[in-house]
Amino acid sequence: MKDIPIRNQNSQVFFEFNQETGAFEAAVMEMLRSQQREFVKQRLPEENTERFSHGGAWTHRANPEAMDGKMQTLSSGWEIKFDDLVRGDLSLIRGKLSTVTQDMQRQFMEMLYATISASTDATGNVVDAKAAGSISASFLEMLKKLS
Repeated sequence: MKDIPIRNQNSQVFFEFNQETGAFEAAVMEMLRSQQREFVKQRLPEENTERFSHGGAWTHRANPEAMDGKMQTLSSGWEIKFDDLVRGDLSLIRGKLSTVTQDMQRQFMEMLYATISASTDATGNVVDAKAAGSISASFLEMLKKLS
């Protein structure tokens, strides 16, 4: 059975394989989601992460009452030149997905360090290495703040 797209009479259709397009998009999203989860898991224990349920709220596995987090947006995109598309070079897909993964991982690390910095600033757990006079003195001052 031929897949016939539902469309507005005035809209242009460049690719009429809706079912195949949907399957490709789902596979790409699952791959990116899986790679991002693995990346995060290598840096943060799962019990220290939060999840957002669309239509719901933030949930924190270790502390269900902790719901003061804010949504952070990470984004990336890609562009494929027409000539590359016409050549049918499928290796472009892997390269573009790799770029998206790297963008998301970089943004995640920036967000992680910004969150840690904001948290330590808010609690006063900040050590000024210049004021301490040396790396060892600042390290000792940091250890005192932990106790």
